[in-house]
Amino acid sequence: MRVNVLGIGLVAPGIPDWQSGAAILRGERDYVPAELGRYVVDLLPANERRRLTPTIRLALQAATDATAGRPELRAQAASVFVSESGDLAIAERMCRALTHPARTISPVDFHNSVHNAPSGYWAIASRCQAPSTSLSLTDANLAIGLLEAAMQSLVGDCPALLVAYELPPPADLAWPGCPSMPFACALLVQAGERQPGHPCLELRPIDSHGPSVPDSLSFDDPALQALSRDSAAARALPLLARLARNDGGSECLLLSYNAVLEANVIV
Repeated sequence: MRVNVLGIGLVAPGIPDWQSGAAILRGERDYVPAELGRYVVDLLPANERRRLTPTIRLALQAATDATAGRPELRAQAASVFVSESGDLAIAERMCRALTHPARTISPVDFHNSVHNAPSGYWAIASRCQAPSTSLSLTDANLAIGLLEAAMQSLVGDCPALLVAYELPPPADLAWPGCPSMPFACALLVQAGERQPGHPCLELRPIDSHGPSVPDSLSFDDPALQALSRDSAAARALPLLARLARNDGGSECLLLSYNAVLEANVIV
């Protein structure tokens, strides 16, 4: 299956958007991690903006970045949102509230506690009524999310937006190997004939027990390498680096059912 990449979004410490991220991934700028600023989702009405959590803001920032070059497609694109744990800050607040005698849970927290909250806010922001899927498949998030977006685009004959996001959990809910840095990326893809001026991905699931598969692209910069291995979402960085450099090659992403998704960049 082939999909055209119509837009890319990227948000991470020291990387506010794809334009700056692409320059870093091409080696044109040094990577300097820095705290993320507060992102204002201008596409949302004021009432909805007040209800946003940092996790939702992070996902919407990447989605907005990926569609900035093609804003007319926002209302047409199916969407796939993937996150390993969703919004654990809300889960912690709700659990703490239940330990108090009154057991009073914030209505806004309850409203935002569902895993598909970011996709719901994106539907409001983009005025989109196309299908949307929210997934949580740990290490397989990126690969299965990309396959789902490709299938949504192919079956619906429409663009599809994949958004992968992770935020470090609160200390009381942390686990060994959990994300330690915020990260979100997004790909706006369209299945079908090759579109001039856009990179193309050829997706091919292969048996992981068969021939050996290519290793992931590594980074010379230790900070960038650490970021790329910090979360399931951040494992998109090697693929994004190839897209930024506009060079061909394969980046293999492990799937949950003992197979590998080979995403071959066609330039």
